[in-house]
Amino acid sequence: MTKIAPEILGESRTVADIYDVYKMRGDSPGRRGYLGASNIGHFCDRYLWYEFRHCVQSPFSGRMYRLFETGDLEEARMVADLRGIGCEIHDVDDAGEQFEISFLGGHFKGHMDGAGLGIPEAPKAWHVLEFKTHNKKSFGQLKLHGVQESKIKHHAQMQVYMLGTGMKRALYLAKNKDTDELYAERSKFDPAYAGTLKQRAKRIIESSNAPERGSTKKDYYECKWCDARGLCWGTEAPEPAVPIASLSCRQCCWATPMNTDDDKRTEASWCCEKYSKTITDTGCGKDCPKFLMLPSLLDAYGEVSEHKENKDGTEWVKIHNKESGVTWKYGTAKGCHTHAVLMTTPIAVIANGLVATAQEEMEAEVEVVDRDIMDRYPIPDCCIKWQGRKEDLAAEWKKLYGKDPVSEEAPINKCDTLGHIAVEYEGGRVAIVYPNQITWNAMIIEGKE
Repeated sequence: MTKIAPEILGESRTVADIYDVYKMRGDSPGRRGYLGASNIGHFCDRYLWYEFRHCVQSPFSGRMYRLFETGDLEEARMVADLRGIGCEIHDVDDAGEQFEISFLGGHFKGHMDGAGLGIPEAPKAWHVLEFKTHNKKSFGQLKLHGVQESKIKHHAQMQVYMLGTGMKRALYLAKNKDTDELYAERSKFDPAYAGTLKQRAKRIIESSNAPERGSTKKDYYECKWCDARGLCWGTEAPEPAVPIASLSCRQCCWATPMNTDDDKRTEASWCCEKYSKTITDTGCGKDCPKFLMLPSLLDAYGEVSEHKENKDGTEWVKIHNKESGVTWKYGTAKGCHTHAVLMTTPIAVIANGLVATAQEEMEAEVEVVDRDIMDRYPIPDCCIKWQGRKEDLAAEWKKLYGKDPVSEEAPINKCDTLGHIAVEYEGGRVAIVYPNQITWNAMIIEGKE
């Protein structure tokens, strides 16, 4: 008899394939083009700004996408439950879609689960309907503390929908996914609070700078699991300096959201001030030669000390690194770190003194070689003067040669490959940084061509 135990231990191929389908479907629609009412109650303005600028994307698994669908499927059942007790329920508009609530030129939106009349506690009042599912723990907190205290984002969401529809009441109907128990709670419209939420959305949408964090502590529990943690607080090696999955015009200095004072307009639009035209696809930033990343995306590492546009139309900003004291350039001009480098290279490499020096001087003094410097300096034929951590490289260089590599040495060549960064100095001296090395990740060698 064939043993099947090995086949049923852990995740089977069947389950894995099912999850793969959900993952493919879930990832394919693309990012929404507006700040969502469902998230406006989030504790952190900066996270909402990152989300609106398409800087963060939650890495959901196929299982999680299926779980989200479970919540969506429950909505139809709750509509049927309410109709079953005699309520008049409208869950879709004339086009068969969920009711869309839109503000600020279409940049701030939400989709209401429905509207209901005949709710037993107040049968003559129209109610905004909001349906949610909870696990056992979350459901217990909801029953103990109510929506406003235990589910602030859900409370804020309903306030926005009441503001947009003119209804003064909302019904929150929730299900315990473990026991199928239901919980219902009615909420009153709070015009002052709803107005504050709309003002918050407008401030976030119109800002070209990242707002203040919701917490001043990196180890705050909300920050620990936040999808924007690396971008907000700074990444750790070997993660890239700017961990953005894909570029968008929304992350560019020249992109501006339009018509934010027009609540009647439902389709959001953006303007590129560089080309003086409407942006139809804000995901096209990766293909734009004028793309210049918003300096706020580098807030975790440094302060912008200078911005310059060259005669040839290229631009750069100068970033002063807080920890190392090194200043380096980012931009489209020759000799600058590009956004592609920032999205693939750890900050420790970018802000390294020797590399920063080469980048700083490259435009005027350093010839970038077409081939790898290490082709001319094979390690077996060279003298290894030092090997260790890249953070110690500058100090070790000064010990060996008596000069500070940042202020007193002038590099003559530089190469940047996927495996290493090498900077060549007079006398056949080469400093090498290996970004992907975990133990030692820097060397100083001497050799001859």
